[in-house]
Amino acid sequence: ALFWQSAFILINGFNLTVLLLRLRPVVLSDLEEKLHLLVFRLMKKRDLKDLVSKGSWIEIAAGQKIVSQGEFINGLYVLIEGAASVLIDDEKKATLYEGDFVGEMSFITGQSASANVVSEIPVKFLKWNRSELELFYNRNPEMRDAIQSVLGANMAEKLKRTHGNPTRPV
Repeated sequence: ALFWQSAFILINGFNLTVLLLRLRPVVLSDLEEKLHLLVFRLMKKRDLKDLVSKGSWIEIAAGQKIVSQGEFINGLYVLIEGAASVLIDDEKKATLYEGDFVGEMSFITGQSASANVVSEIPVKFLKWNRSELELFYNRNPEMRDAIQSVLGANMAEKLKRTHGNPTRPV
């Protein structure tokens, strides 16, 4: 009887510890907070923290290629700071701003990039590798829907800018 009571107390103590750890407040870094406000406003901060942990922060100088036309993109990018030009055959077609995704069409279709994306000024972005994001989706199917919803909204915003007001303040 003493053994079972000890086991019961140990299991309940473990479960209580896990529950308390999950209930503690989530603290986002400045970049994570900016990502939350710009892109994933409706996502819970704990889910955002988990999503961000699957990616890597990258900084590049002005004039550097982020994506090359005709090349396969093995990931998904979201611009957090700076601006970038979308070029098709060296002709500027659009400008990407903070909160815009880069390479989402290639990510969704699995085809090569249809344009070059070049930083106009120094940029910082978050990149997720396709394989990491797929594993994350498999463990969290509801996150796939949330991310695809955000991708769709961002694509619609970019189309509106391209065919309506071509500029947006950074």
